[in-house]
Amino acid sequence: MLRANETDKGGKKEVEERVDSALMPKEEGLEEILQRADGLRLRTLQGIVNILRPKQCIHFLIAAAELHLRLHEWGKKRDTSRRVNEGTYSDEGTIHDLSTSR
Repeated sequence: MLRANETDKGGKKEVEERVDSALMPKEEGLEEILQRADGLRLRTLQGIVNILRPKQCIHFLIAAAELHLRLHEWGKKRDTSRRVNEGTYSDEGTIHDLSTSR
């Protein structure tokens, strides 16, 4: 909803307020969904660990952690690449609207 070429701070604030007011009534439901998803992940992990031998558990947990870390790193690189392509990213990792300085 926020455009990189939007320079009006008042406009950005208005959009942020509209987004916040739209999400506020859904906040409790979203929190419940996250809690249920966490519970499902935990039960799934416990189920997997219960059927594996100890050495297999170690290998599984290491692989799961590596997958998580690599997906996280991939996501950060993808976000950075998108910001660079949109012209809103600087070398220091902060977001700037570079469209006005061209």
